[in-house]
Amino acid sequence: MSEEKNVELESVKEVYVEVDQKTLDYLYLDLKYLIEETDDKELTAINFAMVCISLMQTVSELKEYTGKQKKKLVMDVFKRYIADDSNPSNLSLELLPGLIDALIQIDNGDVSIKTEIEPEKCMARCLPFLCAVASAEADKRRQRRRKK
Repeated sequence: MSEEKNVELESVKEVYVEVDQKTLDYLYLDLKYLIEETDDKELTAINFAMVCISLMQTVSELKEYTGKQKKKLVMDVFKRYIADDSNPSNLSLELLPGLIDALIQIDNGDVSIKTEIEPEKCMARCLPFLCAVASAEADKRRQRRRKK
């Protein structure tokens, strides 16, 4: 077997480590509690990200798991909740892995939501627009004067 395939198999084994039922049950109850604490009292597209963040914070406390294993735990708990939910929402779990990755990147500081705007760059971007607006306003004033 090539070394590359061996590395892939090790990666798969790392993710699919046996998780004890007690941990899954605890996380499931925590997820249900988090959802009950929302204004809607159910999982919706509006509160999905915030509930996911809260569950990820709980899972981050489990030091015996790797990052990939924690991601899988979060996904498994959401899958279980949606499977057990008597009022299923129209949420797609296909978005969950990408959401988790994005939230981790933000938490690690790899992604910045707010950026500093340098005055020189702002002027270079805004000045042409402002000049165009000012020119259009000047044209309107000239046309009104001609009509008088």
